[in-house]
Amino acid sequence: MIETVLQSLATTLKSKYNCRIYVDELPQGMQDGDIFILPIEVPREHLRGNLWRNSYNLDVHLFERKRMQGLKKGEEVKRLVEWITYKEDGKPIHGTNISSTYIDGVMHIFVTYVLDETIKGTTPDMAGLEYTGELKNGRE
Repeated sequence: MIETVLQSLATTLKSKYNCRIYVDELPQGMQDGDIFILPIEVPREHLRGNLWRNSYNLDVHLFERKRMQGLKKGEEVKRLVEWITYKEDGKPIHGTNISSTYIDGVMHIFVTYVLDETIKGTTPDMAGLEYTGELKNGRE
């Protein structure tokens, strides 16, 4: 699932910006306008039965040497990451906890995507139920 979330975000950003977007590795020699998407943490929470909740916390690095230019582009990127189209089913997913900070020539945009996932076969089915007793005149 993480790969699909990263590719969905990269596709959304690529549709607006004509720049290089990296999701696997950070090469040397990044240029102004280049974007690198880094998964920070991907906690998984068991809800019930076969249902799990995955939270994808991402750090979108926008490389821009000029602070004001970085802040301006950062605001645009924050609007873009709020809603992305999930490539697996084509449905939009909402980004939450969106924040940003500019550090040493890089605008960091933090966003979280929460997706529920059903995993088949993780919870054993109930073997059966036995009831012993008798009913007498509609009462026990």
